[in-house]
Amino acid sequence: MDDLGEGTTKIENLDQNLGALGVKLSEEDMRKISDAVPEDDIASSRYYNGMDSLSWKFANTPPKVSTVST
Repeated sequence: MDDLGEGTTKIENLDQNLGALGVKLSEEDMRKISDAVPEDDIASSRYYNGMDSLSWKFANTPPKVSTVST
């Protein structure tokens, strides 16, 4: 887990997120979870339906111009 604190605004939630580091799943556990919840049933876009075009990936942002001379 890389971003345990991303979006966390309360200490108790951060504590819970950090506690998740102690959870260790075996290969068998992972297989059972994967079998019970197929990825195709839960995988979707990061954004709400139809909102992909509003993400930063589609922004018309001009290139950064360096003000430092070399």
